[in-house]
Amino acid sequence: AVKKVSEGSVSATLVDPKRIFGAALQHHANSIILAHNHPSGNIAPSEEDKKITRRLRLIGQDLELSVIDHLIISGNVYFSFADEGIIS
Repeated sequence: AVKKVSEGSVSATLVDPKRIFGAALQHHANSIILAHNHPSGNIAPSEEDKKITRRLRLIGQDLELSVIDHLIISGNVYFSFADEGIIS
């Protein structure tokens, strides 16, 4: 399933782990893939992107719900934390 859990401004959004994992648990998910867009066109993850990914992975481990990737999308290009070895 695809679930929108946040909508932000051009420069930021609120990431609420309760909404992310609540939606996953409602669907009885075993794992999730996170995704968000970078309207700027720069798909390089920010330090905040890396920080929230680490935080959500730790929370997922406690819930036995794996975060298997985090995608940053802009236009027709994307950055994958898994492809880059940041999530293993």
